Amino acid sequence: MCGKIEVTTEWVCCPVCENKTWLQIRTDTELIEKVTNWKLGKVLLMEKADVKAVVENRFRELGAKQLELYPSGTCWTMNGEFFKVSTLTDFWVLEWTDNHSYASNYCFEDIDPMPYDISEQEIIWQVDKLLL
Repeated sequence: MCGKIEVTTEWVCCPVCENKTWLQIRTDTELIEKVTNWKLGKVLLMEKADVKAVVENRFRELGAKQLELYPSGTCWTMNGEFFKVSTLTDFWVLEWTDNHSYASNYCFEDIDPMPYDISEQEIIWQVDKLLL
């Protein structure tokens, strides 16, 4: 006999239309401490801060070192290359340069701009493609 399937319900505000709706989550398959993403089919609309956190955590996992450059701010470096993630209104972008002076003066090349309706796994894949 199968065990009881527990379902939790959370109020979630749609980031597009700002209407509140109920989101039901099966607790046996997914544990959510705080709902920060809006489920759209199989794709999540990520928050800017979440995208940045995923990217920077992956930079760290791959061995990149964080540094502060003036006026560029927080950057990451690995193997003589410099990286940054910028979150803009409608998209986010990974930025790259192999020149320390350029990195210091916020002169990065934009890698493909990406939308916020991207999964965490796709974000990690994009970072891996850039760094590995």
